[in-house]
Amino acid sequence: MKHIPVLYLLLSLTGFAACKKTIAPPALSNSKILEYNVPVSDGNIAGVIDETDHTITVYIPFYYELNVIDPKVKLADGATLKETVEPVDVLSDKTTYTVTGADKTSTTYKLVIKIQQVNPLVLQESSTATQTAQYGLNTSMSIIGNFYTTDPNKLKVSLISKTTSKETDMDKGSDFSINPIEDIYSLSGLIIPPAIDTGLYYIKVKKSGISTQSKYPVRLKYLQPYIVVITAGTFKQGDTFTIKAGNSVFVNFTSFSVNIKGQEVEFPIVSYSRTEAVIKVPETLATGSYGTVAFTARFTGFNDFKQSMPLTINPK
Repeated sequence: MKHIPVLYLLLSLTGFAACKKTIAPPALSNSKILEYNVPVSDGNIAGVIDETDHTITVYIPFYYELNVIDPKVKLADGATLKETVEPVDVLSDKTTYTVTGADKTSTTYKLVIKIQQVNPLVLQESSTATQTAQYGLNTSMSIIGNFYTTDPNKLKVSLISKTTSKETDMDKGSDFSINPIEDIYSLSGLIIPPAIDTGLYYIKVKKSGISTQSKYPVRLKYLQPYIVVITAGTFKQGDTFTIKAGNSVFVNFTSFSVNIKGQEVEFPIVSYSRTEAVIKVPETLATGSYGTVAFTARFTGFNDFKQSMPLTINPK
């Protein structure tokens, strides 16, 4: 057996010790958000901070019915925030926070808000495979589903054309509201837009990032035109006045006449849209108070619309 010289062994050990070196890890940035909290009615929701992709994710249960969050932010010691911490719309995806640390480093976090919904969103069908529900333009519609909200403005309802796939938002009437009965919610006061084309449409409902669409379409059509009651009837010769459509639209509007002392007097139609028409008083109509007079509005393809109005004519 050969023996290793003692001197050689000592030199080797000395060299090994000289080569051993402790390398300190790089200093960690202190440009950090340590806590991101959202106060709620029964406590607090803590945001999930991811230092890898620099995001803050806040999961909000649907039953809080929040439109905005008002967060509280805790930074690392000595760090400052570029932005003012303000309330954030729960549907916003544009919010960022830029933190500058005491060590002069900078980190930008993106806020991600996720509303935890009951999924899937379910819409009760208005039509069936064998029967298509029909609605007139400029009339009201109600829908039913598992919307889980008492705020109707959290729901976006639109109509999608079966022919063109064009999407049109529904209008909101004065009685736009939602009524919950256990797990069923009835949304009423939707108005079919008067300017939309007739035809077959699917109903689409969207709520906080999730949506659903009816399986069967509804049919939109023109109804018998109806004129809102005319209450103001004092005009000068040659004046114009406006009449409005109610629960219907004006289509193929051809004439407007007034029965004065047993004679039909034509009041020219200056212009009209689907929701209103401008009518002109004849400049030669004799002045005076005619009391309540009958008028007739004629629409090609529909029955004449007959009603009465007060009428007083003053000199121009």
